[in-house]
Amino acid sequence: MKKIVAIFGALSTVLFLAHLIVACIYYLGLMPYSFIHMTIGGVLSITMSIHMVFALTLMVKNRQRDKKAKQYPQLNMSLVLQSASGIFTGIFLLFHILVIELDKSQTFQGTLFSILYVAVEFGFVLIVGLHMAVSVPKHFISMGAVKKRENYPKLMRRTHIVLGLILVVYMVSQIVFWTA
Repeated sequence: MKKIVAIFGALSTVLFLAHLIVACIYYLGLMPYSFIHMTIGGVLSITMSIHMVFALTLMVKNRQRDKKAKQYPQLNMSLVLQSASGIFTGIFLLFHILVIELDKSQTFQGTLFSILYVAVEFGFVLIVGLHMAVSVPKHFISMGAVKKRENYPKLMRRTHIVLGLILVVYMVSQIVFWTA
């Protein structure tokens, strides 16, 4: 079950980044909204859902097996952060889909809807980024890419910088889109 979580987590990460790049290109006005955007988003939501179901199942099984897992508080903190951000990712995924569908149907328009849309998107990308900031370095360790303990903090810093830059680029493209 751990392998399924890891595989679908890695797939979700790659698809999320691809979806984000296509979204930035759209928001910057370099291409119209297209089938490729919807397809990547649809496949991403399926892979994320599979990842979440198996991760939650694994989390419940681990809790049942070891009810006193308090020996490693630092590790537990990152697990709690990873679990909480994963659960909120699922919630924000639903909001993300809802505001996109409302925008496409043009049910709501105006400044207030634009602010709501940007806030939901910012929250969604921030939560996913937080989840990835914790889980991507762990994924590199499980794949064997990081072998020395002293390399882990460097990997975490690099991951945080890359994810922060992606978040900034995405939000700037959103602001450009909504203010144009």
